[in-house]
Amino acid sequence: MKVLFVAIGLQNWSTSLPSQYNQLYATSLGANPIELGSLNSIGSLVNSIISAPIGWVIDRYGVKRMLLLGLALSAIVSSIYGCAFNWWMLIPAIILTQIGMRLIMPLTDIIIIGSTNPKRRALTMGFSRTIWAIPNMFAPVVAAIMVYNFGGINSQGIRPLYFVQLFLFILTIVIVSIMLKPLPTRLDEKSRSHHESKISFIEDYAGVVAAPESLPEQLVPLEEIRSWPIM
Repeated sequence: MKVLFVAIGLQNWSTSLPSQYNQLYATSLGANPIELGSLNSIGSLVNSIISAPIGWVIDRYGVKRMLLLGLALSAIVSSIYGCAFNWWMLIPAIILTQIGMRLIMPLTDIIIIGSTNPKRRALTMGFSRTIWAIPNMFAPVVAAIMVYNFGGINSQGIRPLYFVQLFLFILTIVIVSIMLKPLPTRLDEKSRSHHESKISFIEDYAGVVAAPESLPEQLVPLEEIRSWPIM
């Protein structure tokens, strides 16, 4: 949990650093209102398409591996923003941003659920949001000081934020890869290849809405559910 608090806190702060300037940055690179709206629409479309496949991939390949992938995609996004010289170059960054967000944010709750006592999970989730929100309060101020010192609200003044963000994402990747213990995957290594040859993506999601008697054996035992607190 300590590793998660530090790593995701750093990731959240890095994400918040240039967030208030993203649209201004696209405008300074030549995007008109229609093109700016198109970028937002692309992000929403990608978000709606990838949510289900990403959940399936996380189940099969493990939380830590997918968290590192999400952080790596976020680092690539920072590189694209930092090196862009025209608004259309931000299109792949918008796509990768949505994929990275869908990998990182749900995984934080999965890690909390997998590493805390069932009686304290909700408490830990709420506490984590508080921990991560405190440094985010200072991100806009730090970003404003940097933009002011590097040339004001234009591409030249905003661009350094993305390189600082890139450095912090790389630092987060190092922390997670070295210090975060992996949670077990849904399938162990011996059964994964057999399962992959038998069960397709569509069949896996069909099991989500299947009748209770047809669900896989990986479900939580009834005895454990009965031990959960009601209030």
